[in-house]
Amino acid sequence: MYKRIVQLFHENSIDFEEYNHEPVLSYEKAEEIRNQYGFSGVESKSLFLKGKSGKYFVFITTEGVKLDTKK
Repeated sequence: MYKRIVQLFHENSIDFEEYNHEPVLSYEKAEEIRNQYGFSGVESKSLFLKGKSGKYFVFITTEGVKLDTKK
């Protein structure tokens, strides 16, 4: 999937920069990485799932918000 996304960026002349860093599993670690690289913006987490039906789902939350799977 990663290679396909990079390919799409190139095909559509979309500029991007790639940063390699350790996995970010908490907002605290995200803040550390953000400060290390000088990033700005809103922290978020995303969860990419494939359902039993074969459809794909992406759930995104911002810092301080929990995903409510009942809704």
